[in-house]
Amino acid sequence: MHWLPDFLKRRKRPPRPFDYYLRSILFRVILPSIAISALLSFTYSYYQHLKIGNLVFEGVKRRIDILITESVKGIRKGTLHYENDIMAMLKELGERVEKEFRAGRDYSQINYQAVIRKYKGKFPEELFEGINYYIISREGRIIWTDYEKDLGLDLSRFEDFWNSLNIALKSGPVLHRTGIEVMTGKMRIYAYRRLSNGDILELGFLLNNQDFIENLRKLKGLSIYLEKIGVYNVAYLPMLSDFPPFPKSLLRFHPYKRDVVGEIAIEDFPPYEQKMYVYARLNFYSTFKIVLFNTFLFCILFIIIALVSFNVYVLVKKETSYIREALENFKHFRRVGVDPDSSKISEVKELLNTLIEAADEIEREGAENKALLEELKEAFYDFAERLALVAEGYDIDTGDHLHKVKFLTKLLVDALDLPDDFKEEIVNYSVLHDVGKIFIPLNILNKRGPLDPQEWELMKQHTIFAKRLLSHPRFKVALEIALYHHENYDGTGYPFGLAGETIPLPARIMKIVDVYEALRSERPYKKALSHEEAIKILLYGDNRTKPEHFDPVLLKEFLEVLNKTDLSAIF
Repeated sequence: MHWLPDFLKRRKRPPRPFDYYLRSILFRVILPSIAISALLSFTYSYYQHLKIGNLVFEGVKRRIDILITESVKGIRKGTLHYENDIMAMLKELGERVEKEFRAGRDYSQINYQAVIRKYKGKFPEELFEGINYYIISREGRIIWTDYEKDLGLDLSRFEDFWNSLNIALKSGPVLHRTGIEVMTGKMRIYAYRRLSNGDILELGFLLNNQDFIENLRKLKGLSIYLEKIGVYNVAYLPMLSDFPPFPKSLLRFHPYKRDVVGEIAIEDFPPYEQKMYVYARLNFYSTFKIVLFNTFLFCILFIIIALVSFNVYVLVKKETSYIREALENFKHFRRVGVDPDSSKISEVKELLNTLIEAADEIEREGAENKALLEELKEAFYDFAERLALVAEGYDIDTGDHLHKVKFLTKLLVDALDLPDDFKEEIVNYSVLHDVGKIFIPLNILNKRGPLDPQEWELMKQHTIFAKRLLSHPRFKVALEIALYHHENYDGTGYPFGLAGETIPLPARIMKIVDVYEALRSERPYKKALSHEEAIKILLYGDNRTKPEHFDPVLLKEFLEVLNKTDLSAIF
C-alpha cells in the first residue's frame, strides 16, 4: 500500500479526545441528517397540503358560485316579465292597507287576500308556487303575516340587509329579486313598501326552483376530498336541511383534515348584496399516507444513523460519567471523588486532575474569604452602631429610641420569610434610619412645640441627607431604610411620594416600627401612649397617622408578633 498517498494510508492513530467523537456524530452525521430529512419532509408535506387544500376549495367554491349565480340569473330572467305586476300588486295592497288603517281597523282586520286573488292569475303556477304578505314594524319585527313560520322574526338582526332596505325605501318601493330560504333552499322575490305610519308592507313570492335545490344537494360530489360541505346565510343557518350545521369552531390542527370557509355575494337592490357562506371540511387522508411513508423513511434513516453512532456513544458514555460526577461534586464544593487514572482519554484525565487541584485551592481560599467576609460584615455593623450612637447623642430627644427600634425590627423580620443575611442587615441597619438628622440644626431638633413650615421642610430633608453617609454599596439596605422610611404605602409620604411595593421592603418594615416606637415613647412635645392606644392608632389612625400609610401584610404580621411578646423590658 506504499503507493497510496499519505492521507489515504491506514495507520494507527493516537487516542482522540472524547469531544472529537461527540462532535463527529452530533454535528457531522446525526444533526445534519435529522435536520435535513425533517425539513424536507415537513416542507414538502406542508406545502402540498396547503396547495391541494386551496386548489380543491377554490375549485369547489367557484363551482358553487357559478351554480348559485347562474341559477339566480335564470330565475331573474324568467321572472323579469312579472316585475311590473308585482309592483302594481304591492301598490294596490298598500293603498288598501292605508285606507283600512285610516278607517280605524288594525292589521288583523284587513282583507289582504282580495288583492292577492285579483293578481294571482297573472303569475303562472309552474313558476310561482305561492304569495304571502307581511307587515314589518319600524323596529324590524314581523308583526302580521299569513306565513306563520315568519311571525315574530326580527329582521334587524340581519344588520346589513335591514340598513340597506331602509336606505333603499327612502327612494320608494323596493324589489328584492332573490331571497333564499334557510333549510329548504327555496327562492323568493320580495317587494317592500313603506306605509305612512312607518311600518313596512312586504309581499313574498315563492318560486319553483327545484333544479337549483337538487344541484345544491349534489355539492358533495364536486370533489373526492370533500367530507362535509354546506351553503349558509349571514346568520350561519344552512340553506338546505341536508347541509350540516355551521361549526362553532373550525379545525385548526389536524394531520389530514382541514376546514375552510368562503363568501359568495349576489348583487340585489342597491346598496344591498346578499351574502352567503360556503363551508367545507376537506379530508386528505389519501395524500396523508404519503406523509406517513416519508415519516417511515425518516425513521429508517434515523435508526441507521443511531446504529452507526452506537459504538462511539459507548466509548464516550463512561468518560462523560466521570466528568459529570466530578463537575457535580465541584459545583457543590465537595471533593471531586473520581480517580483520574480510571479514564482512558487524556483530556478527561487532565481535566479531573485540574478539578481536584482547583477544588482544593477553592476550599482553602473559601475558608479564608468566609472569615474575611464575616469580619468585614461585623466591621460594617459595628460602624453602623457607632454612627447611630453619634446620631443618638446628637439628637437628645430620641434617647434610647435606637435600642427599641432594633428590638422591634427583629421581632418583625423574624416573622417574615426572608433570607437570614437579609434579615440580619435590616435589623443591624435599622439604627441608621434617622442618621441624616446629623445635618439638621440642633435648634430645630430640640425645639419644643410644632415646627414652622420652613423648619418642617428642612427637617424632612434628613432622609435625603442620609445619602451623604451611606453611599457605599455595603450600605444599600441601610440607605433604603434611611431614605424611604417616611414614604407611605398610599403614596402620601416623603421625600419622593412612592407608593405600594415600589417602596423597598426594609423601608416599609421601618415605617411600621418607627411609628409604633414613636407612639409608645415620650417626646418633648408629647406623652408616651399605652400599647393599646398605639395599636388603635395604627389600625384606625389619628390626625397624623392613617392605616393606609402601612403595608397591610407587614402591619398584620407586626400586630401578631406584638401580641405574643412581653414589651415591658423596653417600654
